[in-house]
Amino acid sequence: MNFPSYDLKSVEITEEIIDAIGVKPLEVFIDRDLVCVLENSELVEKFEPNWEKIKLLDGLLLHITAKADENSEFDCVSRSFAPKLMLPKILFVALDIVILYHFGQINWEKMKLSHFKLPNGQEFFIAN
Repeated sequence: MNFPSYDLKSVEITEEIIDAIGVKPLEVFIDRDLVCVLENSELVEKFEPNWEKIKLLDGLLLHITAKADENSEFDCVSRSFAPKLMLPKILFVALDIVILYHFGQINWEKMKLSHFKLPNGQEFFIAN
């Protein structure tokens, strides 16, 4: 496979980012997409996207990610949002995996993609 190459650069945490995601991230990186590293997986799981605010952020997609809890079988929990593309989630989940691989959070040897749906209808794709 020939995956795209990304060179993620650390960027300043702006008020626009904090306002759009509702919490101050630990770190923010950008190349084609914006990657926000949050304090814990619960923040990722409970995130309620504000599509209009996300559209105003730099980057084509917004990825939010955090290390999984210590007792989890997963390395990280991540979600991606593409309001600028208006894509169904299944089409851009592969982009999430590629960018997070380059970010160094996914080990290809043990990667497995899992999907589940919460009672409120939100869907999650998890690479572990």
